Amino acid sequence: MIAFETERLRGDVLLRDGGSHVTYHEYAAFAEPRPPQLDLAAGETTDTPTSSRPEQVRRSIVSEDHRGDELAALALRKGFGLDRQGKFKPLGDVADSGLQGRVRHILCRRRDGYRPDGTESQGLQLTDTDYDAINPHPATMQYVRRVTTEAVFWDRRRENLSIILCFSSDPRPPYDFLSLTYSIPQRTATMLIRQSYDGFIHHPGQLDEYSQRMQACEAVWAHPLVTPVIMLQAQFALSEEAVTGNGRQITVLEQDVEHMAGFESFETRGPKRMLSNFSGVSGRSFVHPKRPTELMKSAHDAFKESVRLLDTIRWMERAVSVLLQAGDALEDVLAENMKKKSAKDTGSASSSSTDQTAEDPISAHWYEIRQYLESLRQLCKSLETDRHMLEIRCKAQIDIIYAKMQQEDNILTARMAVTSTRDSSSLKALAIITALFLPGEFVASMMGMSMFEIWNDGEYEDVHLPPPPPKLWIYWVIAIPLTLAIFFLWRLWWVAQDRFFRTHLSKELSEERFWTEDRRPRKLEHGFVRDFFTLSARRDERSEALPATEGLPFSMTPAATKQLTKSTGFSPLGPGSSL
Repeated sequence: MIAFETERLRGDVLLRDGGSHVTYHEYAAFAEPRPPQLDLAAGETTDTPTSSRPEQVRRSIVSEDHRGDELAALALRKGFGLDRQGKFKPLGDVADSGLQGRVRHILCRRRDGYRPDGTESQGLQLTDTDYDAINPHPATMQYVRRVTTEAVFWDRRRENLSIILCFSSDPRPPYDFLSLTYSIPQRTATMLIRQSYDGFIHHPGQLDEYSQRMQACEAVWAHPLVTPVIMLQAQFALSEEAVTGNGRQITVLEQDVEHMAGFESFETRGPKRMLSNFSGVSGRSFVHPKRPTELMKSAHDAFKESVRLLDTIRWMERAVSVLLQAGDALEDVLAENMKKKSAKDTGSASSSSTDQTAEDPISAHWYEIRQYLESLRQLCKSLETDRHMLEIRCKAQIDIIYAKMQQEDNILTARMAVTSTRDSSSLKALAIITALFLPGEFVASMMGMSMFEIWNDGEYEDVHLPPPPPKLWIYWVIAIPLTLAIFFLWRLWWVAQDRFFRTHLSKELSEERFWTEDRRPRKLEHGFVRDFFTLSARRDERSEALPATEGLPFSMTPAATKQLTKSTGFSPLGPGSSL
């Protein structure tokens, strides 16, 4: 079913031209032969060891760059391998050689390229012939371009165990892909490992770290799951370092946010106060606060890093669980095979006593590996808790920065309101001056008409008109009452509109918000007559539903609110409220 997909991906993943460039490592463990012991009762010798713990002879070979292809070709095509004496030669029968376990690493470099459509392609520096010689699991092609993915496969006869691990890309280890196939009859684990070393994110010592870890674990070379465990160790170390770096990043962000908000963010060291920056170098306490937009970008980067680490840590937990399941299943298969072999060799009559002592050589190592995997799973859970706390801290800083940005927007809005009020006050003064002089100007214009000139000059004596009245007292008699009438009518209209606004403000704005508990317009403290003759009708007036300081915007301090109310005539606490 997957043959078509495998063939389709070959041209994209494997090399089309040129030769493979691989490195070959091999680790083998052999049983230590015991000297024959004399059976005093029967007078014969026996090879049964006096100790139940088997002794091992361990051999390893690590190819250089110019010998990697040669050793890999001999091992995969001609059946070469290490023997008990450490010689690389054609292998014989497993039972005769005393082999307990063999691990073969084929390290292939990562090949980055682009498809014709412009998308990135992640391949292997490996040809079709060499890939077929390695003979990995058929699903390897589907997993080679993925990250944070794991899979376990058994063949139909449960003789071959295959494990595929696609490691995380953040942080990306130097070896980020593993396709393992373990043959139980041959006791050989063949592993295709992709090397993704990048000089920008790795240092050269990390490449040698894997071989150093393998040398430190030589006591358990016989077990096929040693290599996946070592690769998970390296991934966990990188993830722990990344979580620590993310914690430092968030700590610096918290210091910058505290400094921006005006809180005390310095450590007291004698007479001087010091602030630690990201590089760990302490400086003077005089630090210019960063802008909220810069802090928001830093917080966004820290939050993205925390989210990316979440996928890595959870994948490590899944990978550990997969290895535990695969190891337990392998242990069951080995125990069953050992029982069948013991029953075949000793007969059914003595099989019950033999089952208690018979044990596969690599089964003794699984207990130690399993204990370590359990502890690694607990460490992953602890690391996830630390990362979760960092995420919460980062979210808290984002909320503070966002609130600060809203505060600056509110302050800007308040300044714009004050500026608009100042402009409207100027227009109001102009309107009052215009209203004050408009009646007089009207009367003056009327009295300056030619009709009054006819009355005063007497040019038309045949026209019977009344005698002309004095000019000055007629002007004041008409102008003053007209001005007072205009101001009186304007004041009546203004007070009526203001009282309606203060009474029905909430109802006009929203059908669900009222300033009173009975959901009716509130009663004003003073009557219409007092409001008419008072310069500010809202002076010393409080709301019945809201306390004096309830409902303050985040950006408005009591002094700023009082100043805004004094300049604009409108209280941010609500209609009729004051500080």
